[in-house]
Formats: sequence, C-alpha cells, structure tokens
Amino acid sequence: MGEDWIKEWQEGTVEFDEATVEWMQSRPDDVKAVMRNFPPSCLVRAKEGVELVCPAPGTTGVIRSYYHGADGVQISVAEHPESDMWAHCDPEWLEVVGFYRDLDMETTASILDSRGLH
Repeated sequence: MGEDWIKEWQEGTVEFDEATVEWMQSRPDDVKAVMRNFPPSCLVRAKEGVELVCPAPGTTGVIRSYYHGADGVQISVAEHPESDMWAHCDPEWLEVVGFYRDLDMETTASILDSRGLH
C-alpha cells in the first residue's frame, strides 16, 4: 500500500456519533491522557534514534488502539489503516506527524472535556 493513503487520510471532517464520543469519554484517565497527545487514528513516526518494526524506520503509521501494558498505557500502531501488521509501542517512542481528518489534539481535548455532542 505504500504511503499513498496518507493524504486522503487527512482530508475532510470527522462525523462523530454519540457512541464514539461516549467511548472516548469512558476511557480510564491514564488512557485519556495519552489520547490527548495521540488522538485516535493519528499519524505517527518513530522518534529520531528509535528503531521500530511498526512504524518501520522512515515510514508513517496510524494509531489503532490504546491498552494497558506492563509499564502503563501503550499504543497499537498499524502500518496503514487496512494493515494486518501492527505493533505495541510506548508513547515515548512516537511523534505525531498528522491527524485523521480534523481529529487533532484540540478536537480530542474538546470531546474528552465535554459531556456529549454539541
């Protein structure tokens, strides 16, 4: 698939339904803290000096999910949205390089801090 999907991934506006908002707001506080810095489905790369299998060096991955690992909240990163290849990463290993449509850090914080859709 290469990285041809990235531009399209970032175009447009996310249409939130009540179930999605409720899911985001129902996450434990430590997951929400990570989610604020790594919004759902955002684009990430390994930080300089960190070599990962996924995202592989020099490539962009997409946040797939959040989970509790042995050392706190971890992030699952996929090679691309339809990939069967994914890996668990420590947030410290990653940097955000783009967002899924308009679901950036500000929008994520607004959803997490609200009581539902406006």
